[in-house]
Amino acid sequence: MNGKRIARFCASVVPESILEAVELNGYALGDMELVLLHQASRYIVESIGTVLGVSEKTPFYAAEYGNTVSSSLPLALALHVPESVERVALSGFGVGLSWASTVLTRTIDRKSSMGQHAGSKAGHVPTDGELSA
Repeated sequence: MNGKRIARFCASVVPESILEAVELNGYALGDMELVLLHQASRYIVESIGTVLGVSEKTPFYAAEYGNTVSSSLPLALALHVPESVERVALSGFGVGLSWASTVLTRTIDRKSSMGQHAGSKAGHVPTDGELSA
């Protein structure tokens, strides 16, 4: 494995993938509150943040946990994204030089103490009559 070539590859391909995902979802990169990246290498995370011009939005957490491989993004989402954050761009990359990017948008109603989605009733199980109506 040639680490320098992989780092250069990630610094060129991953930013393009993120920008494409953001655009396809109808946003601009500036609309993203965080850009979470696979956490294998501080150098790669910082390089991608620099290329995109959003270094302040691309945190590195692996120093706390080590390389958790494919669970790095779910860990970051679960442990480091405050409820106040509404839009996050994600990009995973690695094995076999594969990569994918997407945008997550929080859609829960923050005014509801139970976090209900519009049109749902917490704890309510629909009856057969309601389902066929």
